[in-house]
This record gives sequence, C-alpha cells and structure tokens, in this order.
Amino acid sequence: MAVGQEPVQKRDKKTAGPVQVEQAPKGGKPWPNKAKEAFYTELSVMLAAGVDIKTALDLIAGKQGGRGRVQAAIRQIGDAIVSGLSLSEATSHTGGFTPYERYSIQIGEETGRVGVVLASLAEHYTKRIKLRRQLVQALSYPLVVLVTAFSAIVFMLRFIVPMFSEVFSRFGGKLPALTVFIIDASAFFRAYLPLLLLVLSFAGILIYLQKNTTWLRKASSSFLLALPVLGATARCVYMARLCEALSLLISARVPLVQAVGLVRKMAGFYPIEESLQEVERDLLAGKGLHESLSRFALYDSRLLALVRVGEEANKLDFFFNKLAGYYSDEVEHRSSVIGSMLEPVIIILLGAVVGVVLLAMYLPMFEMSANIQ
Repeated sequence: MAVGQEPVQKRDKKTAGPVQVEQAPKGGKPWPNKAKEAFYTELSVMLAAGVDIKTALDLIAGKQGGRGRVQAAIRQIGDAIVSGLSLSEATSHTGGFTPYERYSIQIGEETGRVGVVLASLAEHYTKRIKLRRQLVQALSYPLVVLVTAFSAIVFMLRFIVPMFSEVFSRFGGKLPALTVFIIDASAFFRAYLPLLLLVLSFAGILIYLQKNTTWLRKASSSFLLALPVLGATARCVYMARLCEALSLLISARVPLVQAVGLVRKMAGFYPIEESLQEVERDLLAGKGLHESLSRFALYDSRLLALVRVGEEANKLDFFFNKLAGYYSDEVEHRSSVIGSMLEPVIIILLGAVVGVVLLAMYLPMFEMSANIQ
C-alpha cells in the first residue's frame, strides 16, 4: 500500500464478524451526482490525454470562475496532492466522496488503472442520473395533474359548495342524500382544515427528524416495495445501482467481501443494507455469494442464476454489468408504463369527483324545476 494511504481493515475468513470498511469523513457534504459525473469524466479524459493530475484539477476547479463548494473542494484535493498525498487519500479529506469511491480510486492507484477506474465511476454516475431522470419524467406529469385535481376539489369544497348551500337553505325543503353528503363534507372540511394542516405539518417534521432511524427506514421501504407497479420499479432501480457498483469494484480487483461491505455503505435502501450485512457474514463463513443472496426474497431468480454462473466462471464483474444493464432497461420500460397508466387514471378520477360534486349541487335545482313544471 502506498505511503499516506488510509488502511482498510481486513479480517481473516475464519473471523466471525463482517469486514469493516472506513467511514465517510464528516467534514463536508456529499457532492451532487451531476457534479461527480462531470468531475470523474473530465479528470479521466485529461489524464488519458497526458495532463498531469494537479493541472487537470486546476483546470476543473477553474470552471465557472472557480466559485462554489465543489470547485473549492477540487482545489483542496489539488493542494493535498501537491503536499504528497495520493488522489484516494486527498479525496478522503473533502468529505464529499463515499468509501466506495475512495476505495475504488485507491485500488486503481495500486494497479496502475486510475484512468480506467475514474471512467468507470463517471459511467456509474451517468447511469444513476439517467435512472433518476427516467423516474422524474414518468412521475412529473401525473404529479402535476394530481396536485391540480386536489386543488380543484379543495376550491370547490371551500368556496363553491358553501355558495350553493346558502341558496338551498333559503328555499327550504328536503335535499337529495348526495347533496346533503357533499354539504356536510364541505362543512367538515372548512371546520377542520387548520387542524388537518397542523397535523400534516407535524407529521412531516416528525418524519424528517426520524428519517435516518431504523424503524422508519424499514417501514418506508416495506411500504414502497408493497406498492403496485411503483414497488417493482423501485426495486429495479436499487438492483441496478447494486449491480453497477459491484461490477465496478470487482473489475477493479477489490476482494468480494470488501466489495459487498462498501456497497452496503452506499446502498441507501434498508432491505439491501440488511441483506448485505448477512451476506458479508456468510462470505466470511465460506458460503457462495449466490447461496447467500438466495436467502432473501429481494433478489430474483435471474440475478441468482447469473451470479451463480459468474462465480463458477470467475466472471462476476461481467455478469453484474449485464444485470445492471438489464435492470436499467427494466426501469426505463416500467417508467413509461407508469406514466401511461397514471395519467388517464388520475384524469378519470378527477373528472369523476368533480362530476359528483357538480351533480350534487344541481340535483336540487333539477327537482325544483320539475316541481314548478
């Protein structure tokens, strides 16, 4: 290991506990995915072109006038390298990089493949951004329609229905059951709206404060996976990230147990983190990766079959790369299905609710008109 590089603790296979990996520094905030994609892409291209790393970092940091948190962090990395540190150690001082990234770069330095690792990291974040964009594109229009529908219903219950209710009270007489129900719902809504907003605000603050607790992460992930269509899509998103990360680490000659430990640290999804913790223990006990993964329903038969073949052929990085592509394509397909399904469903529901409210308001008028005739 090069001088100045932080050691990664290792354990012998006979040790009962899982491999321990370095924790992310607490000195800085993580960079946005877009910033990391640009950084890795530009740095790998410049290094491949023969530019020395300090000059490359200065050029990258000089973009946009050199202002901003990311540019300052890049200059800090350059100064650390001038002082004699390696790139992997210099990135550890900014706090903007995950152990997964820093360890990948460290392996690239030790094997003389820094450029290849940087290009792979750039591709990793490119795919991650693409997945996010696909989900945003699929859900943005239905979300706008849903917000518009909710706003229209609130407006009708808050302003339109009370106007009709006042008119009906002047005429007297018995109102249709549907009209009475809508008027009562409007009165309840107007009476308890402040309390409802207060409860929702309190719940939102509570969820935000508890977002990193185990019970909430477990409950929210279970709820997400149980959702029809959306749950399967979310699972594919995290499977794509998992396979992409394992492919990169294994191709960089990172030991499998350490690769699983690093991916567990950056998974960001409780079921994957929980399962990989058990997988680490199984690998240290001498079990195969596919055998350990098969204990969890989260991993489908396709993944288990290809992992088994990859272990037998000693080409896990190749098969994880193929699985990452498969899950990415699946996310793209499911995203388009979600968009095409949700749009008409929301529009139909909006039309039905608005139609019921209008019908309830006009029914008494129709009855009065019939009585007059």
